[in-house]
Amino acid sequence: MATFPDYQLVVLNWAFFLPLLSALVLGSLVVYYIVPSKPAFPSINAQGIFEPTSFKAKKRFVIHAKDLIKSGLAKSDIFRLTCDTGIQLVLSQKYLDEIRNHPAFSFQDLIRSQSHFHIKGFEPFGEDGNIILDVARKRLTQAQGSITGPLWSEASVALQEGWTDNPGRVSDQSQALEPFQGCFKKTKLTETEWHEVALYFSIQRLVARLSCKIFLGDEMCRNEDWLRVITDYARHSIQASDALQLWPKIVRPIVAMCMQSTRMLKKEVQAARSIMKPVLEKRLKNKENALKNGMAPEIHNDATQWMEDVAAGRRYDPALMHLGLALVAIFTTADFFTQALLDLCGKETLISELREEVITVLREDGVKKTAMYKLRLMDSFLKESQRMKPIALTTFQRMAMENVKLADGSEIARGTGLMIPNDRMWDSRFYENPETFDPYRFVRLREVAGHENSFSLISLSPEHMGFGLGRHACPGRFFAVNEVKIALCHVLLKYELKLAEGTTPQVTRSGIRMQTDISAKVLVRRRQEEISLPNLVCESDE
Repeated sequence: MATFPDYQLVVLNWAFFLPLLSALVLGSLVVYYIVPSKPAFPSINAQGIFEPTSFKAKKRFVIHAKDLIKSGLAKSDIFRLTCDTGIQLVLSQKYLDEIRNHPAFSFQDLIRSQSHFHIKGFEPFGEDGNIILDVARKRLTQAQGSITGPLWSEASVALQEGWTDNPGRVSDQSQALEPFQGCFKKTKLTETEWHEVALYFSIQRLVARLSCKIFLGDEMCRNEDWLRVITDYARHSIQASDALQLWPKIVRPIVAMCMQSTRMLKKEVQAARSIMKPVLEKRLKNKENALKNGMAPEIHNDATQWMEDVAAGRRYDPALMHLGLALVAIFTTADFFTQALLDLCGKETLISELREEVITVLREDGVKKTAMYKLRLMDSFLKESQRMKPIALTTFQRMAMENVKLADGSEIARGTGLMIPNDRMWDSRFYENPETFDPYRFVRLREVAGHENSFSLISLSPEHMGFGLGRHACPGRFFAVNEVKIALCHVLLKYELKLAEGTTPQVTRSGIRMQTDISAKVLVRRRQEEISLPNLVCESDE
């Protein structure tokens, strides 16, 4: 029998096995890079095998987010969900206590990862968000006692210009509000007549003025160019961001170049810098002159000063920072207050009770922060409005900044985004008749011994996450609530309102976002208030 030397056997073996080995290696690479491994958690709304991109999955989420989240939670306490922002984990509320204050989970880093700050026009999203957080936590909240009076005064002026004032006087609404077309019908009318208002846009303007009163002072809060820039930027940034999220990250800068909304953003950023430049230069010059003359520089009680104080050497662009601050302050508060007013329409008994509460408290305490705390029915009504329609299906979102192993053994990888839905807000296990709007609900709950403060509007709990929960809960909620209560006091005392004929407000859902009906029209007319508001004493609680 023929034999082969050892080296020939080796060659023959390699000749036989090399193609097989190559096939195995190639197959392994295909499996590793193309065929996804089975994830640790079930997937909902996954990209289909005949879907070359995640575009369709993202569109499904935008339209059906509520149903997709409900479907996922019915299958698992943790699942992967393809969202408009990419794949995220959705966790049931049983994980709230473990995660709410966990240092490895960050809200700021999640928002930054989902923003487009590297694209022109989105520069405010690239600023140091921790500076805004420090301003809200360390300065804005502490200043509530001293800013209640200025907010009260500005609300009076803003509503006088917007919704009309002084019964019987004829007003031309078109002049003062030309930059905000669509807010009002441009007709001259006697102010005791019912007249139509585009509610959301008028409230957006009101909130912008009140916020700017505190953030930038008298001059800027009535600067029509600045008000237009910050309100337009808020609207356009959301529109542009929503559109870009549907595209792969690698092509977003190219897509952005073709979008009208991003072109508008670039113009608005440029305009913001132009408007802010002389304001900042004037302040810097005054500071330099004071120091030159051996005097202490003036300390301003506004956000520009607060940013400088809390930055502690951190670099930031004041104009961009103010745009970012306006975005977070105006969009959510305007939505919240608009929804509350829509919920109020048609409830005449409730309106009368709220009005009587305001009259009683203001007569006893005047205008100050502690007086706003005493408006318990108003507080309950606003909290119920927020319970029925929060700003989002989930206000608890985080990103894991390191690998985390939960108590039940579930592992969350570094860089993973996650959300926990607000489903307890509509759960009959926690609320009686949760589908019914009950403005007295939280008044009753606060009457239970030991729960006087547990169910206030600014309080946080897993059962009501309107302002989030845990270490990353909304730090500006104290200011926002104070702002809304002050404005609502003026509305109740000075105006009657009702839905315009044919108006049936509908909440707009887009992904997790739940937006009030921005197209809703209401009718308002001036009434004679029972107490003289100009004569009320505005006192500081500090």
